[in-house]
Amino acid sequence: MRIVVTGSGKSGSWKIRGDQLGGAIGADVVPNADKQTINRYDLAIFVKRGPSFSVDIPTVWDMVDCFPQPTSISAVEIAKEIRHTKKRFTASIAATDQMRIDVNADVSIPHHYRPSIQPSQLRAKIK
Repeated sequence: MRIVVTGSGKSGSWKIRGDQLGGAIGADVVPNADKQTINRYDLAIFVKRGPSFSVDIPTVWDMVDCFPQPTSISAVEIAKEIRHTKKRFTASIAATDQMRIDVNADVSIPHHYRPSIQPSQLRAKIK
């Protein structure tokens, strides 16, 4: 199966999810892929936001950081919007287990993980 992972290619979430997820599953990672490019694949994974055009293949939406933060929109309204938007996709990936439950996503992959960061030791005393 030929898989493409695409998204804006600029954000930190793209680096974490686009590059890492794509690399982990052996997909082609193509920032800002156009409709013609995407339709050459068997499956497309869209990181952060979906395309402004329709495609002819199954799609997955990785909804990590899909809303600007901070926002004046309530969490309830965001969840409603996500549930509505995800109907355009064959499957969806949430950034946390709670988000998966709240928006009825198919799976969750925790977002805030960078392999190069080592845990810090807690200070024995607060100054």
